[in-house]
Amino acid sequence: MSLGESDEGELGPEELMGLAGLLRAWRLAAGLREGRGRAIPQAEVAHAIGMSEKWYGQLERGAVPRLPHDAVEKLVGRLHLGPDERQTLLYYTPGGALIGRTRPRDEPPELRTLQFLLDQQMPHPAYVTDARWSMIAYNRAMADWYPWVVEPDANLMRWALLHPDARKQYVGWEDHARVYLAMIRMFLARHKADRFMTSLLREIYEDPDCRRLWDESPHVVAHRDGNRFRMRLPRFDFQEVEVVSHLLFPAGHPDLRAVVITWLGSEHELQPGSVQQPNALSAGGAGGSEAIGDASWAQAGWADSAEDAAALAGNGAIDLPELSALAGPGCRLTLNPQDRTVVWAYRQDGGGWRVNSLSVEATLSRLVPQSSRRGVVREYQQLLRTTLPASAGEASSELDTMIAELSERLVVLRDLREQLDEPVG
Repeated sequence: MSLGESDEGELGPEELMGLAGLLRAWRLAAGLREGRGRAIPQAEVAHAIGMSEKWYGQLERGAVPRLPHDAVEKLVGRLHLGPDERQTLLYYTPGGALIGRTRPRDEPPELRTLQFLLDQQMPHPAYVTDARWSMIAYNRAMADWYPWVVEPDANLMRWALLHPDARKQYVGWEDHARVYLAMIRMFLARHKADRFMTSLLREIYEDPDCRRLWDESPHVVAHRDGNRFRMRLPRFDFQEVEVVSHLLFPAGHPDLRAVVITWLGSEHELQPGSVQQPNALSAGGAGGSEAIGDASWAQAGWADSAEDAAALAGNGAIDLPELSALAGPGCRLTLNPQDRTVVWAYRQDGGGWRVNSLSVEATLSRLVPQSSRRGVVREYQQLLRTTLPASAGEASSELDTMIAELSERLVVLRDLREQLDEPVG
């Protein structure tokens, strides 16, 4: 059954997402679920809810605008509907239009406190949309993970359903698209005359994939709070990240949605090695715009200044100015001796500092000490000491092993170098 059609004839645009269209679609889905191969007859549904077949026929033609309260639960049971479908039916009962009534669209809310709330969620992406999923506000992590939000008139549904990037970044895009379409279906059940969403739906319906998914299922969904899903984002070099979306409705602005995105695997940060992420180090070790993937990097977010970035290393943090200069211009390295990580911040052209957390071992592998610069050697040795046992004797033993391994490697390298110096033939 396609958009605007059913086994009892075609619906007009005004009934397209009204109760009539939903009941027709749900009857068909229930019939298929029961193995009938077609929709449950109107007469059978009418009998199940204790109404006449004529009355029910008028209900599905849009001639009956409201549904009796006592018919809702019977319809839910007969058509195998879930809680979101039940809630949608309640919108069509007497007084149902008052459920969740929102403020007029032209009343601008005060967003200052909401923006403060979003900023406090760093390093987690967070954003606010209106009831139509148009972007209202977002924090810097959201713009970093999902750059589309900074575009004019950004809308979550338009991007998620129509933009080619979304189809690459959502793992299992069709499953996500079905949910988003079901959310649009439920919105239009509540706001039947909403011009913006009606226009957006028709834009979405022009896409062949979205049309097929829309026609396949009549489901309605209220929200995606607590949904766990996987994405492949440019921020993480398109490696899969499993995230959770958390939905909030600000009490002072019930027409807005606030969403915070967290990730699995740690309560605080993405752990080193869990996700391959880009960083701002060139292959030669200098901080700059060239990005390369490295599984040892973990995002920590943004900071307004170098001092704020260094403070992320916690109590007992150790500044590393010589190694910062070695890493390149615009870099600030700070050792967190408690968990043996280095907060690696690099200044952005537009202001602010990108902050990442790197293991000490990975930091050592990226920076080549220069024996002529005593400050560099001292800080490099300081980092190296954090990787060794606390006991001086055990640390010396490990260093002896490392020196022996390096000595063997030097012998091989020197031998190869001599071979290359020998004349050919």
